[in-house]
Amino acid sequence: MKKQLIYLDQSYVSTMAKQLAGQVRPGQAELGKTLGELHSLLARLVAKNKVLCPRSSVHDQETDLFRQANDVLSERIHDVITELSDGKKFLSYGDIELQQAIRALGRYLDLQVEPEDGRWQHAFYDNPHLAIRSPRIYVRMPWADAFAEDDQKRKDRIQDFRASLQETRAANPLPFKDVLEGQFLGVAKHRYGLPIQQYLRTLLAVETGAGARLLEDASDLDALDYLNMVTPPLAMRLVQAYARFTNTNSPVGDERFWRFFSSPEFRSVPYYNIFCSMEAGFISYKPERKPRPSDPYDFAALASVLPYVDVMTTDSAINDMVVQLGLDVRYGVEVFSARKADVEALLKRLSGLD
Repeated sequence: MKKQLIYLDQSYVSTMAKQLAGQVRPGQAELGKTLGELHSLLARLVAKNKVLCPRSSVHDQETDLFRQANDVLSERIHDVITELSDGKKFLSYGDIELQQAIRALGRYLDLQVEPEDGRWQHAFYDNPHLAIRSPRIYVRMPWADAFAEDDQKRKDRIQDFRASLQETRAANPLPFKDVLEGQFLGVAKHRYGLPIQQYLRTLLAVETGAGARLLEDASDLDALDYLNMVTPPLAMRLVQAYARFTNTNSPVGDERFWRFFSSPEFRSVPYYNIFCSMEAGFISYKPERKPRPSDPYDFAALASVLPYVDVMTTDSAINDMVVQLGLDVRYGVEVFSARKADVEALLKRLSGLD
């Protein structure tokens, strides 16, 4: 039997955990109670093999970052998502993104490749629809504190950069279509163009004995990679895929390869379509909104899982933008915010499965 796949935003999971631990703030008491009821319902439905709430690297990342502030509650958050996911987990953002890009490259080259139809094989390590046959025990492998601190510093740098653009964007609003095109161009440049060029420059420098300086320059890619998910080696995997598809020894010198990044097939990659649409939507329709350091992470989580679930929960601002842009209709997903009314609506919607 095919299960309903539900992505729980970290705010849902953490409030469920707070409700279980009796740590919900007084002002959030009613929401906490409703989310507590939702948790109980979901636990029953997961045990009956009717729904599943897969975990993602966002859950692991945010839970471990929270560990520094409240280790006890962090453990309870881990327990909640472990229970509701039955250990089923999405692939990393980078893997989902890259495989979508490779399939799009195949379509661009008129090859027979699997369609982007939301099949589980494109997003999960194993089949999330398999029945739970026996209770399982899961071991948590937390991030090292130093890694969590580095990740927070990265977020801070992203926030500083994004905040610097807010005044300019507010003073010079652009139509959504123009901003969206700019976002796609930025993805092509920073995800593929610059990493590939840097990689080639480094190889050349090593061969000519000037490698040390350019290897130091490679650290600049971290600042350029504003989507914060793909590394140069992954960009090179797309180069390798093109070489495999076309039997080309040096695809980076092939103009046809570079035209892929301005093609309709590239723009149809779900990850880029969703991520770029969300960025462009907030820039064009909400220029007064202050960018948050978590935005790239939230957009990446949304972009990597939206095509593969039946229900998506997220915060209010992202929920409203998804609906405004029609992404819920495009990918056939029901979206619910963290507002109490939406949580109640989701509770009602799932009660029919109990």
